[in-house]
Amino acid sequence: MKVRPTGNVNQKLTQEKVNEIRERYTAGESQETLAKEFGVDQSSVSNIINFKIWKDTALSEHAVIIESNSRQIRDLKSKNTKLEKKIIKLEEKITELEEWRTSAERAIKSQQIRIERMEVK
Repeated sequence: MKVRPTGNVNQKLTQEKVNEIRERYTAGESQETLAKEFGVDQSSVSNIINFKIWKDTALSEHAVIIESNSRQIRDLKSKNTKLEKKIIKLEEKITELEEWRTSAERAIKSQQIRIERMEVK
């Protein structure tokens, strides 16, 4: 998909020049310097670096990917919360079963002692 510029000022530029403007601005060059060099006014450079014009397809694709990833993260966090709640319930059940086992072992030991005492008599 080819991105079409909007407005007459953009006709002076190509996608490559727009990318260069953004890169050079990010590297520290002023909007005024870039505007003079590329034959456009400073407000056009501002609009370019703020993606108000010349919205390249890569940016749009990245926005879609970011939104998709954000949605997946939210879903995973929700699933994680549900799993954490299940883990807590399972840990409680394990504790309950361990207590029951300890109690059962005591009862068995007590019965064994009674049986041994009966056999001694």
